[in-house]
Amino acid sequence: MRSTIITVLMLVVVLLVACGDPPPVVNDEEPPPVVNDEDFPAMGRVEVSLPIDGSDEGYPERPAEAIGVQIQMAHDGDSLYVHLRADIDGWLAVGFNVRGGGMDEANMVIGYLDGEEPSLRDDVGRGRTHAEAATRAVEDFSLLREDGTRILEFSYPLIFPGDVDYRLDGLTPGEMYTLLVAYNASSDDISRQHSRFDRIDFVVVP
Repeated sequence: MRSTIITVLMLVVVLLVACGDPPPVVNDEEPPPVVNDEDFPAMGRVEVSLPIDGSDEGYPERPAEAIGVQIQMAHDGDSLYVHLRADIDGWLAVGFNVRGGGMDEANMVIGYLDGEEPSLRDDVGRGRTHAEAATRAVEDFSLLREDGTRILEFSYPLIFPGDVDYRLDGLTPGEMYTLLVAYNASSDDISRQHSRFDRIDFVVVP
């Protein structure tokens, strides 16, 4: 009798263990970092093209700032629009690259005065320097000088020229990229090195 009771108790224990929850699976892999787009400046979407006249009206997103340069960006699905404002007396430039990328193979746009004539050049980054690109893709631009302040605004295709060795083919809505910002505080000679340089990541709003 006693042996029967012990056998029954052992069967109950086995059944309880078998019917319990399975042991948790341990995952040693680190989860991918979560990127919150709200933490980054945005290239906002507009429904109509923006006039390139030096005004910052019509840009839908909050301005970003790097090295004292006020930056506003937008796109309409075909063209991108960039508005820069800085308290300088020299050339002013931005560049587009993959997220985390530097000057090398970046798509760069430089605004400067050629004498008194507002001028602009498309360049491609080459290591720590840059050279004029084979194709000028800027559609329209404005460069204003107002009492020690430079305002550069331009429009550019969202898909970059295919015959230039840019690291990027273009900017895709929903993706994140790096914007390079540089200027020379006192010279319009674009062969002279920048006074300051910085980069910020931004997201292209779908």
